[in-house]
Amino acid sequence: MTLAAKTGGGPSILLRAERAAALCAAIAMLGMMLIGTADVIGTAALNRPLPGAFELTEALMVATVFLALALSQREGRQIRVEILASRPDRRDAQCIGVRGHRLVWMDRCGRKLANW
Repeated sequence: MTLAAKTGGGPSILLRAERAAALCAAIAMLGMMLIGTADVIGTAALNRPLPGAFELTEALMVATVFLALALSQREGRQIRVEILASRPDRRDAQCIGVRGHRLVWMDRCGRKLANW
């Protein structure tokens, strides 16, 4: 159930923006597939690879991940490991989730300081 269905109103501006970003992510993914196909066909059949295909595919991959992240986070459909969080009761699972978020932020801050 989405947030708009829970509140009883129509989709908010933020939800529309998240859906638009997810649509852009889907278009970027389609672009990656078409670029990869054109590169393989061009290399195998015509002996002429598509210039910059690898770099463009890398950029589109990053765009795909980050554009789709907001909507998947809102709907709780992101990939996560729930081996430890599925067994305990609700309170313990929330505690594990909070500790996990803290560890991720500590790791991010540590990496930022190391690269600074």
